[in-house]
Amino acid sequence: MLALVTIKSPLLRRFFLHKFSERDGVSVKINSNSIIGSWICCNCRMVDSPIEVTSANPANIVIEIPINRYTEHLRGHFIDIPPLAMRQLQTLLDKEFNAHFFDYIVTRRMVRIKLKLAIEMFIDELGLEELVDEETLKKRYYRKEMSARDRLGLMLKKKYFYIRNTKLPH
Repeated sequence: MLALVTIKSPLLRRFFLHKFSERDGVSVKINSNSIIGSWICCNCRMVDSPIEVTSANPANIVIEIPINRYTEHLRGHFIDIPPLAMRQLQTLLDKEFNAHFFDYIVTRRMVRIKLKLAIEMFIDELGLEELVDEETLKKRYYRKEMSARDRLGLMLKKKYFYIRNTKLPH
C-alpha cells in the first residue's frame, strides 16, 4: 500500500530517509517498530480514489505502508494521510530528531569525544553536510542543555522549600 508524505524541512526529510530503508529508489518502506512508523500506520485513512504518488515536489516522499494490526482494515483500499496528521508528523519528526541528536552527542561526550568532533560525526553519519552547519547544531545542543539545567534547578529549589517547610521528627 502506497501513500504520500510531505516533509517540508530538508533536515527532517533527510532524518526520515535515514530512519527508514529506501526501496528501489522510488518508495520508502515503513516499519512499525519505531514511534514514527507506528504513528504513520495509525494515522492512515481510506479514500475513494487513488492519490497521485508521483510528484515533482522534492518535499513529497512515497511511503510503503506494511500490513499489520494497525493497517489490516485498509487492505485493498486506497490510503491517504490527512493534513492534520501531516502537521503532527512534522512535530513528531522534529522531536525525534532532537532526541536522536542529543542522545548521539551525549553518548559521544561520555567517551570523551570533543563536542565539535561529535557534531561533525553526526553530520557525516546522516549526510547533512549541505543542509546544516556545525554551529546550528551546536546551538541546538546548548539550548537543550540549558533547558535541562533550568529544570534541574527548579526541581532542586522545590525540594529545598519542601524540606525547609516540613518539620522532621526528632
